[in-house]
Amino acid sequence: MSQPTRSQPVVTIQRTGEEDAGMWGKLSCKEAGLTLLTLERPWLDNENKVSCIPAGTYNVRATQSARFGRLMYLVEAVPERSGIRIHPANFPSELQGCIALGTSIGRTAAKGKMLLNSRVAVGRLEKLLDMKPFTLVILPATLKP
Repeated sequence: MSQPTRSQPVVTIQRTGEEDAGMWGKLSCKEAGLTLLTLERPWLDNENKVSCIPAGTYNVRATQSARFGRLMYLVEAVPERSGIRIHPANFPSELQGCIALGTSIGRTAAKGKMLLNSRVAVGRLEKLLDMKPFTLVILPATLKP
């Protein structure tokens, strides 16, 4: 895991827990005045492409994605993992260990809980941070009493 760089903005994901086959949370960046919702795959022992990444501190920078064909954020130095992106998705099944952003939560009869306005949310993050590097701090899920 990386050490934060002081000149970079700090983005925090507070995981709130697993539900409907996903790890849900809240992303915030005080420097940019931004709050969004997050969706990841559930914790499955950091298994490649099927688990969310371990809680910790990471450097994130924009790189060209061959898969998505555009510049997008890449989470660097994830233990035993690579290619972890921040990109739009509505359901955990659309992720391969990456992080999706959204503005609200909905529900479908067939698939359950879903993240809404994901493209809008990712666009907000990219615009507000101007595709510049940032430090990502992922906090473990909070325990419910």
